[in-house]
Amino acid sequence: MALDLIARQEPISANTSRTARVSNVQFYNVHDGPGIRTVVFLKGCPLSCQWCSNPETIDPEPELGLIRSLCTGCGKCLDVCPERALFLDDDSQIQVDRERCDNCGRCLEACLPDALTLYGEMMTAEQVFEQLQKDKMFFGSEGGATLSGGEAMLQPDFVAEVFALCRQDGIHTCLETTGSASKRAWRCTTRARA
Repeated sequence: MALDLIARQEPISANTSRTARVSNVQFYNVHDGPGIRTVVFLKGCPLSCQWCSNPETIDPEPELGLIRSLCTGCGKCLDVCPERALFLDDDSQIQVDRERCDNCGRCLEACLPDALTLYGEMMTAEQVFEQLQKDKMFFGSEGGATLSGGEAMLQPDFVAEVFALCRQDGIHTCLETTGSASKRAWRCTTRARA
């Protein structure tokens, strides 16, 4: 059976800065590498796989997310959206019109149950490292930090910087990747892990 990898129509260029757009930091994770880990999910992926476990990380730009299980349907977000990008559908469920939403975040402040979230906060390598420090006491000898995505290898300098900070502090690192990266990205990140 052939696997269907769907390439994005518009290419994503590699980020060569020490900052990255972070979709989520997941603490006390036991699925993305050995031991107990903190996983940092970065935005942007050159693929659009139908089976993607983290579709909110595909687009490299910030993106409004709605966690339906938390939404109480109070409608406060509808009143504050300047673009009228949030609306009620026929089943009285809140929907997001992606064409109208400019990700301003005003609806986040109005959403008391935190059902709305913005995937894609710009963070420095140092800020991510501070997040990793929160779980360090649980890492033990096998656990540590995993950088994932999207495709973390689209941001090789950022990955290398986070890995260097981790290595200096004795934190084990893993990289979860599709392998869809340039030779430069591979050199940059593998040198950081050595």
